[in-house]
Amino acid sequence: MEKLNKRLQEQEESIARHYLSCYLEIPYDNFKKSESPDFTTNINGNEIGIEVTTVHPSEIVTKADALNNNYNRKGQNKNIIEKAIKNICYSYMTKYNIYDISIRIRLNTDLYFKSYNINKKKKEIEPEIDTIFQKIKNDTSSIVEQFAFRTFTYSNKYLESVYIQYYHNAGWKELFEKDRSRINIYFTFQGFLAPMPFDFIKPLITQKEEKLQTYKEKNPNIDEMWLCIFLPDEEFGFTIKGLECPMGYKSNYKRIILVQGTPPFVRDL
Repeated sequence: MEKLNKRLQEQEESIARHYLSCYLEIPYDNFKKSESPDFTTNINGNEIGIEVTTVHPSEIVTKADALNNNYNRKGQNKNIIEKAIKNICYSYMTKYNIYDISIRIRLNTDLYFKSYNINKKKKEIEPEIDTIFQKIKNDTSSIVEQFAFRTFTYSNKYLESVYIQYYHNAGWKELFEKDRSRINIYFTFQGFLAPMPFDFIKPLITQKEEKLQTYKEKNPNIDEMWLCIFLPDEEFGFTIKGLECPMGYKSNYKRIILVQGTPPFVRDL
């Protein structure tokens, strides 16, 4: 798990680095990987240190919901429920011997923004997914062509929209058995992107400001320290557009830059 988290962190830093490169009009390779801060670069003769931190609004929202309902749990990342649903789909692909498919799912937004016990919720969702696979099994049973392409749409309580592309005789069972993640199961979101409130990023800024003096002591050659706050792709229900900074707010960082992956956008705070 630690290695996985490390790889995810490095991936997010690399994406943020790419967008910073475009925004600041600096070649990507001019950002040098370092440790505390994450990157350094030279701009107009000044050595700049850039620390990258990731914000997860879905965790913040579900944590607040738990507190409001006296539910003793932490906020959850939306990746948790999506991963759980993928695993349930994989199990029913095996049960019904259906592998030649691609699945696009739009979930009920309560699964993203309400607090709940993930194991209990999986038990509620499993029958819905079972029903969908029963239907796709029935709907494809009459296909007689050697090769055929069909699309099917289903819906229920938690999986509000399930769009399945079926490729008859594609032969993906072997692919599934080697690496089931190669089967395309992905999630979309319906609704307006919600601008993050400043309160979502203020604790991150404070945490990084507590480490700022240490960063400076370890890097006496750095002239300015900047902070980059990154909103990753999985948080596609939120946006950095419209985020309002309180009048007169000052950070100990010389500059704070906000970056999001979907849709791509970069701005100064």
